Amino acid sequence: MAALQPSLAADIDDLQWSIQDDETIIIERCNDKASGELIIPEKIEGHLVKVIQQHAFDGCDLLTKIELPDSVIEIGASAFCECRSLVSIQLSSNLQSIGSDAFVACVSLNEVVIPASVGHIGQRAFVACESLTDIYFEGDAPSINSYIFEDIIEGEVEYWVTVHCRDTASGFYHEHWGGGIVLSSPFLYGIEALSYFELDGAIHIESCDTSFSGAMNIPDYIDQLPVLVIEDGAFKNCSSITSVELPAYLTDIGEEAFSDCTQMKSIEFQLKVRNIGPDAFASCEVLESVTLPSQIARIDSGTFSCCYKLQSINIPSGVDSIGDAAFLDCISLVEISIPSSVKSIGQRAFYYCEKMETISLSEGIESIGAYAFINCSSLGKVRLPGSVEALATSTFAGCSSLQELILSEGLLTIGSNIIASCTSLRMLDLPASVERIDEGAFTHSSLGAINVTTGNVSYSSVDGVLFDAAQKHLIFYPVDKKLSVYHLPDSVESIAEQAFWGCTYIESMVIPTSVNNLSVSAVSWCLALRAVYFLGDAPAGSEAFNNLPNEFIIYYFSDRTGFTSPNWMGVKSEEIDRSIYPEAEWLISQNRDHDVDVFADDSGDGVSLFMAKALGLDPDDHLASQMPQADLQQETVEITFKAEELGVDYFVEQSHNLIDWDSQGVSLTPINADGEITASVPATETKVFLRLVVARAGLE
Repeated sequence: MAALQPSLAADIDDLQWSIQDDETIIIERCNDKASGELIIPEKIEGHLVKVIQQHAFDGCDLLTKIELPDSVIEIGASAFCECRSLVSIQLSSNLQSIGSDAFVACVSLNEVVIPASVGHIGQRAFVACESLTDIYFEGDAPSINSYIFEDIIEGEVEYWVTVHCRDTASGFYHEHWGGGIVLSSPFLYGIEALSYFELDGAIHIESCDTSFSGAMNIPDYIDQLPVLVIEDGAFKNCSSITSVELPAYLTDIGEEAFSDCTQMKSIEFQLKVRNIGPDAFASCEVLESVTLPSQIARIDSGTFSCCYKLQSINIPSGVDSIGDAAFLDCISLVEISIPSSVKSIGQRAFYYCEKMETISLSEGIESIGAYAFINCSSLGKVRLPGSVEALATSTFAGCSSLQELILSEGLLTIGSNIIASCTSLRMLDLPASVERIDEGAFTHSSLGAINVTTGNVSYSSVDGVLFDAAQKHLIFYPVDKKLSVYHLPDSVESIAEQAFWGCTYIESMVIPTSVNNLSVSAVSWCLALRAVYFLGDAPAGSEAFNNLPNEFIIYYFSDRTGFTSPNWMGVKSEEIDRSIYPEAEWLISQNRDHDVDVFADDSGDGVSLFMAKALGLDPDDHLASQMPQADLQQETVEITFKAEELGVDYFVEQSHNLIDWDSQGVSLTPINADGEITASVPATETKVFLRLVVARAGLE
């Protein structure tokens, strides 16, 4: 008797063995403390290992994986009984018999391949293997004694095993052969389905027969050499593979290696995998979850694109980049955490991950590609770390549930359409660090306000409207700003392309004399807009007004140049004649149409619009309470009023009966420094009434 310590066995002290007839090795016992994976060598001291003796591994419940050499021809009774942690065993291609109870109570064993060489399996060989769902027979049915799979409790079968055999195989005479349910098909299994080659002492998997069906367990060794590489496209279009267990020493998975494996629900990565190529698992439509090995440095472009059922995936802490379209169309992905090691996220990386509710972006990310999170329609909140200096085109476009987007100090540039169709986002704060905002950055959004942090030297905001720092260039008017009339500040000289795009509430707009340039489509798709008033000369530009209501019209004043009527810039236009509407500009400034009756009492409080203009009052206030009141002095009755409005004549009249009025006897002081005049009459015992009368200059 002797002992051998296999170099690849996990924590095994030794195997006990004996030599029979001076030429055959019989494995008699394994230390029951052995754990992990065990590879039994083909030869020990120059002799072939041929027999696994009965009870040899009985109770070795820490072993997880065993590979038998092709020299083994016999497995004895109860040889692997109660190996409770054993997940897989690779049987010898020359195995002839499996003893009774050989694998009884191997509760973690999930599938087994029976080589064509096996002629006999003893009773109860696989009983109480409660995780064993599939067993594959590569040849004809071996002889059996009674049932070998089913477990009977109180007269009822507790569970069934699916027996896979070739449709050409003989001997599987009953649909419940051996206690399992027989399923016949022209299946392939293991290395029989694989094409491979040897390079530098390692096996490279080159291709797999696309007719392969079921679970693919790629062996750790082929021809005694470790499997290290799966080449480009090796399993591409293997649409009947349901799961894959990768070999223990695999380091590289090539481009499109498993793409279009449309029925593959799971794949088990091993710790040594370092590289996964582009589109490696693209269109694995039913793949549900992935645990990536810690050794990988990047997730390449398209790696998991169109994995429609993928719900969860870990990003290891060593990953430094996520490639273009890496998770494109992963429509079942709910959440993902990006570790601080990641420096870049590629274009369309998470395109259309429509169920993704949260994403954690760690400090350290430096770049996020265009369309990275487009149409992530369940995403509710995103905090952009300060390490990100640029937001590319349409980064968060289509994130219709996004209610909060936090842009951190450190952001320098903002691309176009970054929040287009973000219908739940109502406010956005821009940090002081922002230096450049591309044209159309906030177009097609639903913002009600943009606020620029104090200290920004490039941009500013007034009442939620975005300007350059000097407020000479109007960049963006929020779509959801709830204001019916907007007066551009007098500092504005130009209006950006699509600055007023789709503005929901704006009905009229007043453009000051300072504006000298309009960009293309500066005002477009504002479906409530009916009028724009220009106070100055026609600005430069073309096609500034697009897709507006049929009733939309541009108004300009008769003393201004550059306009044409009845159309200007392709839309209806109309001249306002100041001689006919001398108060038009004031009416416009007070949010009234230019042609309303200025002498009408539009507030219903007894005071006309013209009186409000003459006295410098806000016509939207209660005017009656603000009218000048008579004041009784010792010797006079006086009334003081503002009188500085151009184009207005001011009169004060007196009456003793409220019927007859005249201005005789009324004294007026010169206008003072406050623009006020005081009118007075002598105080007498007779009642006296004073009233203020205003008229257009030159009229009485």
